[in-house]
Amino acid sequence: PPVDMEAWLRDQPEDWAYRVNPGCFDEQSRHWWSNECPVFLAEELCLSAPTTRMCVETQEERSFDGTMRVGFSLHREVRDRLPE
Repeated sequence: PPVDMEAWLRDQPEDWAYRVNPGCFDEQSRHWWSNECPVFLAEELCLSAPTTRMCVETQEERSFDGTMRVGFSLHREVRDRLPE
């Protein structure tokens, strides 16, 4: 994240949230920096190497970033006790 996050945010366009492409690298970075989910026990940022692939419909090469977000939750399973 930027060293001075407050200054960086002040310099950003006010309508950024309306213009951003969902899932783009900039959006993912902001999500990571903001730590916006208070129920995660741990999270690690792992970046994949972007690759290109031929689009079947347009026959153009397009970039693809295969980074996947994976979440886990821990919960206690309540079971009946074994007879004593």
